[in-house]
Amino acid sequence: MWDTIDRKLYTTADRPDVGELVHNLEHGYTVLWYDETIAEDESMMDDLRGIASKFDDDANLRNKFKAVPWTSDDGEAFPGGKHVAMTHWSVGGTAAAEGEQKAVGAFQYCDAPSGDALAEFMEKYPYTDSPEPGAI
Repeated sequence: MWDTIDRKLYTTADRPDVGELVHNLEHGYTVLWYDETIAEDESMMDDLRGIASKFDDDANLRNKFKAVPWTSDDGEAFPGGKHVAMTHWSVGGTAAAEGEQKAVGAFQYCDAPSGDALAEFMEKYPYTDSPEPGAI
């Protein structure tokens, strides 16, 4: 299963299972992971709430976005003191000789939530650049 398009922002108390979120990535979502530094900073969480509120049109597939916490149970801390990781499952183009898709994990780390950085990332990796973009 994957998580529905209507919910954009989660906390550690209500975050979907990582497997569901990976399934969302397969369907063209951008998942923004944030760590405890962000979760414990009310100003940065306000920024994240503001960013998430921009994706409120659930009928528009361009709004395939989730902001979810990354915890120590999920794996190692983000590198270089970064606190946000934007991720996307990209089909990565096609291999000319084989005609096969080459899926790649696209990611970008940031110090803090940034609407501008997210917009650039989602422009570079739109929902259509995924294995199953038509699924909600």
